[in-house]
Amino acid sequence: MRAVVHPVERAGDHSVLTVDYTMPEGPAEYTCPASMVSSGRQPLHPLVRLLDLPGGRAWLPGTIRPQSGPVQPTATGNNWKWCFNARNKTPEEVTLVTFYGPVDVDTVDVFIPKLGLVTGVPVVDGGPGTPDLASLGRREGQVEYPEPVVLESLVRAYDEGASARKSGDAQTVVMASDVLFDTDVAELSEQAAARVDEVSAQVAKVASGGQVSVVGHTDDVLSVEYNLDLSKRRAASVAERMRTTLGPSFTVVEDGKGKSEPAVEGTSPEARATNRRVEISFAAHNAVDLPGASKAPEATGPVGTSHETLTYSWGSSGGSTFTVQARSVVRRDGYLVGTLVLTAVTKKAVVVGYFGGDNNLSGQREGDWWHQSPKNVTLLGPQGRVFPTRFWMDDKVRLVADTGFDYSMASGDATVCTILWPDTGENLVTIDVPERFRITDIPVEEG
Repeated sequence: MRAVVHPVERAGDHSVLTVDYTMPEGPAEYTCPASMVSSGRQPLHPLVRLLDLPGGRAWLPGTIRPQSGPVQPTATGNNWKWCFNARNKTPEEVTLVTFYGPVDVDTVDVFIPKLGLVTGVPVVDGGPGTPDLASLGRREGQVEYPEPVVLESLVRAYDEGASARKSGDAQTVVMASDVLFDTDVAELSEQAAARVDEVSAQVAKVASGGQVSVVGHTDDVLSVEYNLDLSKRRAASVAERMRTTLGPSFTVVEDGKGKSEPAVEGTSPEARATNRRVEISFAAHNAVDLPGASKAPEATGPVGTSHETLTYSWGSSGGSTFTVQARSVVRRDGYLVGTLVLTAVTKKAVVVGYFGGDNNLSGQREGDWWHQSPKNVTLLGPQGRVFPTRFWMDDKVRLVADTGFDYSMASGDATVCTILWPDTGENLVTIDVPERFRITDIPVEEG
């Protein structure tokens, strides 16, 4: 499939994006069937995002509640419909128009699922010819244009003792309670105190002062009262240590949430270990370095190098076999844009297994969509495992990446997956999917 992206047009309280899609004749690299943009389902275009990478933001399509008459199929699973429409030309060609809130920059990058990132798209003032819902045969109803979402990075130390999230200037370092405290204990060991000192040194390095929030969390074992008290005492221990090391320029506040705000759902030992944590939040423009980083783990699947094609299988009794190639990794405005090509070898290969099934390293589970996303396609960075760039929508985490890989492919079919990661600063990177494959020494191109 090919796409021609027109300039984004400003139109009063919203912006309009027009894209012409064409399915070429003859053999072509499989990305998605034409029906995905021209049929009644239309799951493709509502996921098109406008990206302001220098500003770390993304615009999502508006939503509309129709007043009467036929409605577009829902892409959200509730009463709200994505605010877009289609103008069919031939079975092989379709023009889709999507509506966003006001865009306040002069250029954006457009992320199109299955087709990748279109960079440097101009944002211009619209005119009489700018499409609107009425001209596309839609009654407007009640339209909402969401505010731009903030892009978030996530890095996890290889020893899994700490992770760091950054969303704009808001940063949170999450330290595993199992690393800081013995069971049912709220006092820091000497080794744990040194870990907290490392975090304090990083906070002082990137921020000249301000408030630091320390919040303790527990798992769901034992009573509400016990866990709340334990979480408060643990937060107090960390906060007191940080007050000593940070000095008077910082105000350190503390709280405990007990088991009321789990990071992940479930009662497995792994889920409970993830939920036992202390979160240290603060504001700074530059990202902190993670404490306690260790050597990257050994590969748990076949290993390839650079742009070579690598074969791997997953599932019982041979399961599905694919080849994978890292077509490119491009540096752009603080991010790395990776393009992977996945080709089926077996007669009927299930694509979702490419992402590592239920092995969700990032600690976020969001139902079928999350299972179908490249959540575990990570970079092995200098400090830890770097996860795909994320954002939050309706209190759920989403990726700036291709998603919805819940289909099978016949032997010889190929699909493309584009993923954005935070820039690690390296000129050679390693892509790692645990229990699937690892590709080392991929050169980073300048975008």
